[in-house]
Amino acid sequence: MPRLLVFKISANAQQETPVEIPASWTGDGAPELRILSLPAFSLPDVPQPFRNVTDFNATMKLCPDARRLFDYLPRIISLLLTDLAHDSLVPRGPVPISLEGLVFAAVLGTAIDYSHHLEPYETRPIRRSFLVSSLNLAPALRTFTKTHERPWSMSIKTSLVEMSTHDETYNDDNVHCSVVLASVGTTCIDWPLAWDRTGPYFDRLVNLNISLTALVNLMWINPYMPNLEFLVIGVRDAVDAKEAETPSRTFPPNSVCLTAFTLRAINMVVSLHEEDGDRPGIDRHCLRWFEVELPSLLRNCFDFFGPLEHLQYIELGVGTPSISGEEAE
Repeated sequence: MPRLLVFKISANAQQETPVEIPASWTGDGAPELRILSLPAFSLPDVPQPFRNVTDFNATMKLCPDARRLFDYLPRIISLLLTDLAHDSLVPRGPVPISLEGLVFAAVLGTAIDYSHHLEPYETRPIRRSFLVSSLNLAPALRTFTKTHERPWSMSIKTSLVEMSTHDETYNDDNVHCSVVLASVGTTCIDWPLAWDRTGPYFDRLVNLNISLTALVNLMWINPYMPNLEFLVIGVRDAVDAKEAETPSRTFPPNSVCLTAFTLRAINMVVSLHEEDGDRPGIDRHCLRWFEVELPSLLRNCFDFFGPLEHLQYIELGVGTPSISGEEAE
């Protein structure tokens, strides 16, 4: 009898009934089976697991009950679930120690809060996780920071947020989490909602590379980042450019504050794409931040000890930095 290694069914938009995974494949029924890739599915009503399946990919269309999925997949390494909704019956219970990769994606054209979906994953690190169409960052930040004690970095470029540990001691075991933010009914990110309830999770953040628009909204939660050393502020799209040219908010002294006691360097990076239009004055506006006077965003809202070691403006594609300083006040 041929050995069954991979079982894959392509998704069908017209599917009306779930794919029933054969009960005969559990236990010793299909010992070589490694990959299950399915559209809407239903789990067999038997106590035996799929002993050696390592990859499970499926959609959550037709509202399958996946709460006992881990009981059936004790050796799973990679889990991908798409078409998730707020109330999807996602896997619950103890997460197999073998799991290294996790991908969750909401129904196309929607955005959801992943708090409920991520609850089981807060006990140990998942080396690679990816959330698509998330309303906010708090669920991912909570899961990411609770499962390790290492310093880490965050990069925010338009709607993509990436978090990763970078301790060379654990180079082969670093943890990475990516989140694609989205909003309901608009292409613009709702940054106040995205940052809501994220305050407790920044204490071990060392490097922050963030778009200007995201930073302006981050300030209103008074983030506490006692170990932040390097800050890169990016002007990467038309929304950032507009914020640089005409600030949407002013920050009086003591109004809001980013606490970063160990901050050593601030870089301002302008990297607009052609599709964002020709904005010949944007470099002048951004450079003015450092040549004339720091804007209220930096002047009034950063709480750190001692002078900055490095203050730099860079316009990508032009060549060398336009201005840089050492021991900047």
